Amino acid sequence: MKKYVYWFFIVFFPLLLSWECTTCTCYITASAGTGGSITPSGTVELDRGDSISYVMTPDHGYEIALVNVDDSPVGAVEIYTFLQVTEDHRIDVEFSKITPFIIKASSDKGGSIHPSGDVEVIPGDDKSFSIYPDVGYEIKDVTVNDESKGPLSSYTFSAVKQDGKIHASFNNLNGELKFSSSAENVSEGAGSASFIVRRSGGTKGAVGVSFSTKDGTALDGYDYIGVSGTLTWGDGDASIQTIIVTIADDSSLEPNETFTITLSNPQQGAVLGEPSSLQVTILNNDTG
Repeated sequence: MKKYVYWFFIVFFPLLLSWECTTCTCYITASAGTGGSITPSGTVELDRGDSISYVMTPDHGYEIALVNVDDSPVGAVEIYTFLQVTEDHRIDVEFSKITPFIIKASSDKGGSIHPSGDVEVIPGDDKSFSIYPDVGYEIKDVTVNDESKGPLSSYTFSAVKQDGKIHASFNNLNGELKFSSSAENVSEGAGSASFIVRRSGGTKGAVGVSFSTKDGTALDGYDYIGVSGTLTWGDGDASIQTIIVTIADDSSLEPNETFTITLSNPQQGAVLGEPSSLQVTILNNDTG
């Protein structure tokens, strides 16, 4: 029997593989400046070829100023999308404060308005104001941009689109006591003159006020007869009161002369209004 020997040769051929990474990861880093946020934020890991969108959200009172992608500006966009990413990126958003409108809020004596002063309001916002009378006062009127709105205890500017102003005035419940005018003329030959004092605003309770004359260039006892005293009003009384002053006539040729009547010491809760003093000019009636 013959024996055969077989030799087997195994040949290894080099196998060249062409491989493309289809699962590589890319990173996008997002950041936001003061005044808002970006979503998603921080560093996000993506598969190569994926897409992702970013949303920029300003805080109240701010707006988007600029979005930068890989340090290049793309404008003040609200949304930015990276499509089929193949490399790392970064996105940064900047915000700026919106210029507010100003509402000037003020009040007369006898109460307050809150808030007061120059009040900032974000465009499109509402802003409410409250009006508070002091003890012994009531709200007289509220004006908005110089238009009377009546005795309101509050007022709201809705969806503000421009600067504005609001002003509150108050009545004293017992009234303001004041002259009808701050200056009057009287002829030297008139013999006497009457000057009106009014009670305005509230009429609650009985009130009074003192009055007196004071020399200017006109002299008490020579050009007029000085007076002093007290005027009074009853509860609910808003009648006119008068101060009567005697005017002295002479034959001397002289320039016009003046004296003053002043109100003082309001009583029983009343207050002095304006004008609280009156300058009287005596017109000379003599000829040379």
